[in-house]
Amino acid sequence: MPTPDFIAFSDESGTSDQYRSIAVATCPYAAYKQRVHRELGQIVKNYGIREFKWEKLRTARHVPVAADMVAFTLKHTCESDLRVDVLTWDVQDSRHAIMGRNDIANFERMFYHLLNNTMRRRPRGSTWRIYPDKGMPVDWQTVQDCLAHRGRKRTPIQDLLYGVFLDDPHYSIEWLREADSHEAPLCQLADLFAGMAAFSVNRFGDYCDWQATAGAGGNLLGDLEGSSFSGAQKARFPVIDHLCRGCRERRMSVSFKSLGRLHTYKPSSPINFWFYTSQGPYDVAPRKGQ
Repeated sequence: MPTPDFIAFSDESGTSDQYRSIAVATCPYAAYKQRVHRELGQIVKNYGIREFKWEKLRTARHVPVAADMVAFTLKHTCESDLRVDVLTWDVQDSRHAIMGRNDIANFERMFYHLLNNTMRRRPRGSTWRIYPDKGMPVDWQTVQDCLAHRGRKRTPIQDLLYGVFLDDPHYSIEWLREADSHEAPLCQLADLFAGMAAFSVNRFGDYCDWQATAGAGGNLLGDLEGSSFSGAQKARFPVIDHLCRGCRERRMSVSFKSLGRLHTYKPSSPINFWFYTSQGPYDVAPRKGQ
């Protein structure tokens, strides 16, 4: 079987909350095989953790490994052409606040939007292997078929010398198969970024209070004894702050302050936070039975 050009791993967060998210981590297949998989797996292993989970980032124990995963991401966006794209949505907005909403079908659509946009940011004609984290009751074959159909589309181009011709297909999918996240470090990285995206929404006020109390110096494990912050906030705000600082240093267009949630102004940035909003009256979440 020929070697694909790119590989993608995804995971989701907040599947029962108001704000839900999916993240996908992608990189060239050669870089994944040569160093990305091994180095990221070693980071987790160094802390004696079988598998990193955002849900477990509630105590100081998991802060260093999450911070190192953020540092790894920032490093390999430059060294290995790594990208992390994150899509977040609000199930109480006008698109989703409907009777009989089908959350599984809606998740499939969001996954489709995220993967289609992510793969179109890579060179035309690229081949892909895609590994979503196992656990969601999703019809992955239908998702793959829809992505494959979209990727095959070719756009007519008018040229003064050669007339009308068709450009290359956007992408093709070699396979889409579920992965066990404990065996796929990039699934764990996607879980971290999906968790940060969903958690950041409406947390900006608390984040500013945290910075004033313990985060002004960028101290990941600042003394927060006796503070009013929850255990999750004490563990998660330092990691989000670590990401924001790193993005500013590298002039990535990632912001928390402007919209009160993690947001990327230039989607071409290798770390891209995207908050989904309705594209028009026609764009309504699917209902059960449709």
